[in-house]
Amino acid sequence: MRNEAFVVREAEEEIFAVQPGRVDRIDIGPRVEVSMRAIRHALNEAVPLTFCDGHGATQGTLAVEPADRAAVHLAQAACVLDEARRLDLARRFADGRMRNQRALLRRLNRRRKRPEVAQAAQKIGRLTRLLARQTEPAGVMGVEGRAAALYWP
Repeated sequence: MRNEAFVVREAEEEIFAVQPGRVDRIDIGPRVEVSMRAIRHALNEAVPLTFCDGHGATQGTLAVEPADRAAVHLAQAACVLDEARRLDLARRFADGRMRNQRALLRRLNRRRKRPEVAQAAQKIGRLTRLLARQTEPAGVMGVEGRAAALYWP
């Protein structure tokens, strides 16, 4: 934490800072430590904390009491039933996630210049181009899973 911002640090070096209003959730991967102050601040700002395993799968979420989300659930169900819309949304979500993974790897590697990190970012970039060729959501999920394996070694 710095002022009201969430801060990502490695050792004592600040890598990234963001105000609570600019994030809709915080994903916490393995081998990450979070201060109690940051956890309480996230809860006060209604920013859910999602804990992920080494493959990017959600293990659990810490959040304030959920709001009534019936309309959201109905809209999600409508998307599941519409194959074309489902595939389009799967591609969009996967593309956004993969591009963010690639961008973060590049940003974190600017100073370190570790070749394995640069290679992972390049491979994720190439995988994003495969998304358009997928004809089913399962194919999109497979490509996204391959990218997650590169991102979370």
